[in-house]
Amino acid sequence: MTTRSTTAKEPRQWHVRDRLSRAWRWPLYSRARAIGTLAAALAVVVIWPQVTGTSRDTSASTTTGSASANTPATWSSNLATTGPHAPAASAPATVTKAPSPPVLTPLPADYAKPETVAAKYLQTWCYQPMGSASNTNITNSAAYLTATGLADDQSRAPTRPSALTSICGPVTVTPLGEQPSTPDRALLALSTHQVLLNPAGNIIGQQMLEQTRHILRGPDGRWLVDVQVRAG
Repeated sequence: MTTRSTTAKEPRQWHVRDRLSRAWRWPLYSRARAIGTLAAALAVVVIWPQVTGTSRDTSASTTTGSASANTPATWSSNLATTGPHAPAASAPATVTKAPSPPVLTPLPADYAKPETVAAKYLQTWCYQPMGSASNTNITNSAAYLTATGLADDQSRAPTRPSALTSICGPVTVTPLGEQPSTPDRALLALSTHQVLLNPAGNIIGQQMLEQTRHILRGPDGRWLVDVQVRAG
């Protein structure tokens, strides 16, 4: 007489769970395997984002306005020509409030020092009121320029009128040591934040503006801004 087994077969899912349980415990059966498994896991966590390009850049960034066909002439002509590297100096602070328009009428004190005339020039050059004629900023800043400095600025000036207001905050002036100053000649690095204002007077964009300029003293004793020094 044949006796049939009455023991039910274990469901297939129990076999799967048993294998998974053994797989998780496998590194614990050996210290070397446990250390190796942990090292492999750390390597995946550290290396994988770099391989896939998903690592996050946590560096701080500053929002800047982009030039368009309707932005002022000064915004699109940066202008920022960097000459010899300037020594470390405090960078101009980001502008959070619309600056006041510069005084456009030159005063005798504006020409007394290279740093003074350079700051006055850049403030005036940067200012282009909304609706003003093309290159109004060049016309206004001509009083602080030598003839060659004016020709230099005019050679890079756009010709379209201004649809927004361009204006700058405080100017940082840094003497450069790569070309030593003489009693009648100086080399200065100029930097400021240039902002765009909409018709309501609100800031809608800004960028760092930099120039490196020769400053010359004329026969009348006045210091005037000369040509830009371009990199290379």
